[in-house]
Amino acid sequence: MGKKRKQQDSKDVKLMKAKLKLYGEYTKTIDELERWKKKLNTEAELHADYPLAAAKACGLYATDPDHPPTQRFTIETTSAPFQLKELKALRSGLGLDGWIKGLSDDNYKLIRMIYVDEYSQEEAGRILGLSREGVRDRIVSICKSPPAGG
Repeated sequence: MGKKRKQQDSKDVKLMKAKLKLYGEYTKTIDELERWKKKLNTEAELHADYPLAAAKACGLYATDPDHPPTQRFTIETTSAPFQLKELKALRSGLGLDGWIKGLSDDNYKLIRMIYVDEYSQEEAGRILGLSREGVRDRIVSICKSPPAGG
């Protein structure tokens, strides 16, 4: 009975770690896209009378003969909100949003460091004052806590 339970815990922890890794990838992409969207909007406001300058300020140059910089700028500005919405929906589909929000500040910080900011366990341990094994054990403990609604 004990061995079976340990195997199931191990599978559950591996599954949760895989979900957290995917959650982290979505979160990084969402963060990057939000920064990009902000830059696009800022440059659009700053160069409202000269869209080519806005496009160039965002690094959109005439590298594509079918889409000049101003057209690429319009495409990027228009598509960014839809891409963000889609990515947030995909991340939400993992079912971890409520669980993540329910973590203590310390546990959230550790999960964020490892799965979003991609710190190694050693780096995270140095920052948090834990050994590598302490970080690993804490991650396992966090992963064993049941997700909200799960």
